[in-house]
Amino acid sequence: EQDFKEALYWYTLAAEKKKLGAITKLANMNILGYGTNSDLVLGYMWTELEKLNGSFNTSTKKLDMLSEKMTISQIKEAQRLANECIEKKYKNCGY
Repeated sequence: EQDFKEALYWYTLAAEKKKLGAITKLANMNILGYGTNSDLVLGYMWTELEKLNGSFNTSTKKLDMLSEKMTISQIKEAQRLANECIEKKYKNCGY
């Protein structure tokens, strides 16, 4: 049996070390609501960080898809949170 809340915890710790796989998982988990409520703003934030950490093609497509479902203010908030996350060295991002 999968424990998504437990996975979310461990992926968050790995993301603090800028592990691309963990950042990708956090993006997807927030988008789909695995281990947390579905949150497109946080999903977009993590996807933006995914893009900045080396997954350009896949994350660009995902950002395009997400932007079709979000308002401009939601996108700006997600981008602000991504910048804040970088400033905080990936600690306590978006929460």
